[in-house]
Amino acid sequence: MRWYNTLIVSIVSAIFSLQSYAANPTASVLAVEYPPFTTNSEINEGIAFAVLRDRTRQSSINWVAEFVPPARAHKRIQQGDWCASFYPAFGDNKYTSLALTSDPIKIGLIRKTQRIPFSWADLEAFSGNSIALLRSGQDSVFVKQFEDAGMQVIFVENIDAAAKMVLLDRADFAMMDNVTYANLDKDIATQLQFSKNILISTPITLFVHVSCYRVLKQAFPQLGR
Repeated sequence: MRWYNTLIVSIVSAIFSLQSYAANPTASVLAVEYPPFTTNSEINEGIAFAVLRDRTRQSSINWVAEFVPPARAHKRIQQGDWCASFYPAFGDNKYTSLALTSDPIKIGLIRKTQRIPFSWADLEAFSGNSIALLRSGQDSVFVKQFEDAGMQVIFVENIDAAAKMVLLDRADFAMMDNVTYANLDKDIATQLQFSKNILISTPITLFVHVSCYRVLKQAFPQLGR
């Protein structure tokens, strides 16, 4: 009978484990190194993940960050091989964009500090200049606007590398957001000038693939509508 009792205990334990797993689903969130928003070097994995977990603390979902290089994130999104993502979704994917904050993040350009205002009427004014951008697919609409303006695009793996390219005169410009710029070390910030023009203004946004609506609707009820 001892083996029978052991079997019963094992079956009951397995049932409770399955129930616990079902009640506490794990959701993988695609992300790239983009401090202070998403970074593997911080315990909370960056501002975006901290906001996500705070916004969904009433749910039982376990959010797991999956950090990959920008080009791989782009390919995963393109192939539909993802559940949730802080890397922007695009193309034919069926997904929902969920704003996690009300205050927008403003994305512009940086250059070495000059005495004149940093603004432009058209990006073609920078034709022949180089710009450092996070690596993505060659078909990226965001990248194409610079290529169409006659600018040389230099891909980098993270935003720190982009800033260093400008500081070392290896690129004329780099993409950066206002929050990252405001958090730069003072000696670096004085050497870099943030543009008056804003390329994109957006809140911290989580993108959710249609394949994960059912699992994640406990955190975001609007996914079940």
